[in-house]
Amino acid sequence: MQLKHYYYPWKLEKVIREGVHHYIHERYHESLDNVTLADVCEGRRNDILDQRALVKIRTIAQRKIHNLRMAR
Repeated sequence: MQLKHYYYPWKLEKVIREGVHHYIHERYHESLDNVTLADVCEGRRNDILDQRALVKIRTIAQRKIHNLRMAR
């Protein structure tokens, strides 16, 4: 929430709802291995981390191939 004055309670409630939604569904938490809180609560954390590991392995392999071709 920003340091603003809200003159109507429904405007403040809207900002609070949006902040909570962002915190739970959109913000990556470093302590949760950079997944959202919703991902952890809904059991998707391990799938996301496994997918990231596969992408990392593929990327490293592609870089090795590229670097070997460039070295010739």
